Amino acid sequence: MSIVIKFFVAPDAEAAAAVAEGGPDGVFESLTFGNFAVEEALIEGEGIFTSRSFEEVLDDDVPKTVVDREDGEGPLVLAVVRHPSRCPVHCRRAPAR
Repeated sequence: MSIVIKFFVAPDAEAAAAVAEGGPDGVFESLTFGNFAVEEALIEGEGIFTSRSFEEVLDDDVPKTVVDREDGEGPLVLAVVRHPSRCPVHCRRAPAR
């Protein structure tokens, strides 16, 4: 069985949860990948974006579960980088010119 993972950016957990059933296509830009350890990848990514170690991110209970079907069927939505203030200056949006 193949597992397909779609990564997308939403402004908040509520917006992410709203596209759980139908997927982010047409609402948010997304990237699709398959067959890798998604939680480890998200922890590593958050560590890179926030300049923290894997262990520090793990201690912060990341990623957070936004949507999880109890029966294991259906979508799982996880959230990372909830606090933009934790992002280093170099990854913040530049002011409009």
